[in-house]
Amino acid sequence: MERTNNLMLVTVLLSLVVIVACESPKKKIFTENDITIIPKPVKTELKSGSFKFTNNTKIVVSKEDQKEIVNILIEKVKNAAEWNMEIVDKVPSSDFIELVFDKSKAKDAYELIVNSNNITIKAGETGGFLYGMESLIQLLPPQINSSKVENGTDWLVPCIEINDFPRFQWRGLMLDLSRHFFKKEYLLKT
Repeated sequence: MERTNNLMLVTVLLSLVVIVACESPKKKIFTENDITIIPKPVKTELKSGSFKFTNNTKIVVSKEDQKEIVNILIEKVKNAAEWNMEIVDKVPSSDFIELVFDKSKAKDAYELIVNSNNITIKAGETGGFLYGMESLIQLLPPQINSSKVENGTDWLVPCIEINDFPRFQWRGLMLDLSRHFFKKEYLLKT
């Protein structure tokens, strides 16, 4: 009787181990703390879900000068994931990044819209696309800046809407921190 109870206990424990081991991987849930774009965008609205970069992710451009901008992302992805992202001129059904001209946007302003099927960067001119692309790169995992292949990385970007434009004519700043002390919040805002 005692041997039967021990055998039953071992069977139950092994079953629990198998069930826990076979549990599906949990989806990454992004929070506001995961959004670390510098300089801080004017408006961000975090949504639920994420966009996953894959080897099949395409980049849709409509003008030649946009190719220079998307090549920044293509090079980073090639170095970190060994993927050759393809530039296309026709919009696929899903799994793509699209650069869209929107003449209503002010100089250097952009709108970055990430949903689970695609990513859209809207801007009125090249500067806006560049800043939108830089924000997208900052949303990717930090391994995107690696010079060697990062196996096992989930290339996820949170679903988000970002509207941004420069507060100043120039996007640059020199701070003399040796003579003037600034709080972290001020530096991030600036």
